[in-house]
Amino acid sequence: MPEADIWRDLSSEDVREFIQWALDNWKPKTPVNPVWHPVIRRTWSQLDASFETSKKQILAGMEETLFTHREE
Repeated sequence: MPEADIWRDLSSEDVREFIQWALDNWKPKTPVNPVWHPVIRRTWSQLDASFETSKKQILAGMEETLFTHREE
């Protein structure tokens, strides 16, 4: 379903400010408000994806470390 075009067009400076706001205010697993500008929602989506990938890598590393220490 296509998005309604209810958001204002952003200048390059606006985009930078919106992205900075998203970076400053993002917290893992925080619901995205559907009325937020798509730039903010896209940035939070990217942050969520990066967080999940990093979390999986850290957990995999922990399991590997625990397994290695058990063998010693």
